[in-house]
Amino acid sequence: MIKKATVRGGPLLALLLMVGAGTALKADYINSAAVISGSEKSDLFGNLSQYADGIDNQALACGPTASINSLTFLLNTHPGLFAPMSLAQLDSAAQVNQMEKDTQDGAFAGWTLQEMYAAKQAYLKNNTPTSYIYVGMTNWKSKEIGAEDSAKDLAQLLEMGEDVELQITPPGGGLGHIVDLTGITWDPTGKGSGTISLMDSLIDDDGKIDPYTADISASADGYLNVASTTVDDQSTQGGTITGYVEESVVRVTPEPSTTWLLLSGLAGLLGYDHWKRRRAVD
Repeated sequence: MIKKATVRGGPLLALLLMVGAGTALKADYINSAAVISGSEKSDLFGNLSQYADGIDNQALACGPTASINSLTFLLNTHPGLFAPMSLAQLDSAAQVNQMEKDTQDGAFAGWTLQEMYAAKQAYLKNNTPTSYIYVGMTNWKSKEIGAEDSAKDLAQLLEMGEDVELQITPPGGGLGHIVDLTGITWDPTGKGSGTISLMDSLIDDDGKIDPYTADISASADGYLNVASTTVDDQSTQGGTITGYVEESVVRVTPEPSTTWLLLSGLAGLLGYDHWKRRRAVD
């Protein structure tokens, strides 16, 4: 298996993860010889359509809209994450437009997955209180690890409470489409098949979207393929999952007992340093 490229921390980040472990959201997850499955609650995500009133460059706004819908998920699972911004202020056309303006000079021309990666990283950095740290952001190509391991990886990310956006590239290439992932089920029997649950900003119902489920299968060259389906008399975009962006946040404000341990350790180090200096003088 080829390791996917990740933005991870070192020992300090490992410590922060331990401190914040109590805030992690657990999703339903099954991993057996027969089934791989993971899900999150779709009603925790924002439900903005990229065609909602007030959104600029609507035909190209799937990336910024999916980003705001997924950041709404993070705010619902980590209250106070974007304080003093409220849920209503975050889940809005104004924030979609702000993400567009912050990431591209001149006319907005849509996002590549790499641009979405950078945009979400910058947004979290600029709007998250210092008591939180974002972790686990990834830019990945599913072909590198194969369809079954891709499904397993995505299910595990949902179990960890991370929000995940997929890039779906249409058959024959062309402009990709970015959607929020809320669930996946994969049966490895034979060539493998399953279903995937998505929040797709392209499927508009008076400015809002609803979750839907589509079939997935393994392509001959190792990708996960998503079948097109019909939702509210609208056709969804089918194609190949060619990458994803995922992130979670960890509250890093230590508990009193942890603070005492850290301060005790620091005092010990300072005392040892003072003793070494005194000994050197003597």
